[in-house]
Amino acid sequence: ASDNVSFAQPDRFFILQHLAASIPSPADGEIDNTFDSILCGFDEYDIRHVIVCGHLGCGVIPNWLKDTDWRDTGGLRARFHSNAVKAVSEAYPELSGAAFIERLICEHALFQLENLQSHPFIQNRLDEGELKLHLWIVNDETARIQAFDPARSALVPIEQKR
Repeated sequence: ASDNVSFAQPDRFFILQHLAASIPSPADGEIDNTFDSILCGFDEYDIRHVIVCGHLGCGVIPNWLKDTDWRDTGGLRARFHSNAVKAVSEAYPELSGAAFIERLICEHALFQLENLQSHPFIQNRLDEGELKLHLWIVNDETARIQAFDPARSALVPIEQKR
């Protein structure tokens, strides 16, 4: 389960799960209540670190690729296609199958990190040194975590981030 992230005591983590970890940017307007839920966490807890976490076993993203009648609640699927699918298709035209989906999951998570950072409330806390943002990609089969390293603009084994 995603809430078993450590041996920490209860109330140590505020965990918000949302469809494919989607976070709207301020430019998206009032699409859903995800950011309100994030703000609620800041109101209730002394949050100093936020981790946007994607996982390679995500079932939502492969479904968003299918040409089905998927109900696009809040425009999440449309944003996914206009951001992650477009970026991966242009930057990695040679990828297909599982490699394409894995790259989509990683790029989608990066877009969500950027969306989170674009909110003035979050940016102010970052500027004041009160908050740090992190991106993790979990391999569901191995339980290994890749963490985004902004200095390298790459995902690296989390052990290299310590």
